[in-house]
Amino acid sequence: MATSTQYARYSTRSVLAQLGCIGSFYKNLIVRYPDVFTVNIFHGRRLPPIVDKFKKDRVTDQDLSVIKLAFKNLGRFDMLVVISLLDKYGFRSGIFENMQIDQTTNKWTSVSKGKAKSGAFTKKEVQQILAQNILGRKVSVFQQAYKRQTSRLYKLGLISSPSSLHDIRRKVILGELEKGGAITFLKVSKKYHKNPSTTFGYVDTLLDR
Repeated sequence: MATSTQYARYSTRSVLAQLGCIGSFYKNLIVRYPDVFTVNIFHGRRLPPIVDKFKKDRVTDQDLSVIKLAFKNLGRFDMLVVISLLDKYGFRSGIFENMQIDQTTNKWTSVSKGKAKSGAFTKKEVQQILAQNILGRKVSVFQQAYKRQTSRLYKLGLISSPSSLHDIRRKVILGELEKGGAITFLKVSKKYHKNPSTTFGYVDTLLDR
């Protein structure tokens, strides 16, 4: 069982999700083995209220313009390509680590969160990816560079939040969810997430604003 110190690095939502999984596990044990498991120790427990660890300011198009200009001034054209592709396709930032591109068809394959992914880029996008040597590089290289710049720009009051690369994906998903309706939700969930409950989390953060 994880200690409170171990849980300190997680957001409240993550802790509640893990506790919910454990509680469901105990519930199944009671149903299947009532003579052995007679009490669900998580039943009726008072769980902590949701307190978000990070600011929920949403990355805007204006923010991205400022961020890309900063990287352009630094000569980090690789970051410009990464940011532009994440903003266009809603990828997770680690998609490029295992990506393979067929330069004849411009189609690509990769693995994200252990799941096979595939798609196609434009010819220009493929040229930019190859020219900036993006494929196969550790995602942490891009994440750290992005976080340093957004933290600096936020302190200077030039952008609305010190965002992470994943927040670009969040921006894309929230933008599609805002179009509204159950059909839109189902389409967005199928497109971006394996489990609809993950998409519900994005809806929660949208409603919290």
